[in-house]
Amino acid sequence: MEASSVLIVLGSISISLIFSNFIIFRKAGQPAWKALIPIYKSYTKGKIANANHGITTAFTSVASAVMMVLLITPLLYFEGEVPEVLTWLQVLAFFSLIALALVTTINFARSFGKSDAFAVGLFLLPVIFTPLLALDDETTYKGPQHITGQRVSKSDAIRL
Repeated sequence: MEASSVLIVLGSISISLIFSNFIIFRKAGQPAWKALIPIYKSYTKGKIANANHGITTAFTSVASAVMMVLLITPLLYFEGEVPEVLTWLQVLAFFSLIALALVTTINFARSFGKSDAFAVGLFLLPVIFTPLLALDDETTYKGPQHITGQRVSKSDAIRL
């Protein structure tokens, strides 16, 4: 496969995911442009999933930013070794970010009335499950009360 073919396939997948996120954000009552900014998109998805858990949402966004910094930091060590403590911090940040992303994805799927199995599919195969969530006409945003079964006031649900 040539490099141009790979770029065409990756570009098509990226465009598909961006448009799917546009539709999902609009279903949840969020402006669609928020899907274009990576860390802000994570923050917005966290707010959609956990409207009444602002600390969790902020922590997920901060963890995403810290993970990006920790992944880029070894590139600064052109000569010499990367300190072992930095390597362990990267491993810890990586696994904690995966755990946070999984919990957020499960809550995100539940807020649209989807099952935990769909959430795992959304986590593992976003290329397939994100368009499924976006293009399903029967799927509507049910809000955070659908996550725990608790009743959430309308003002809490709107404060996204």
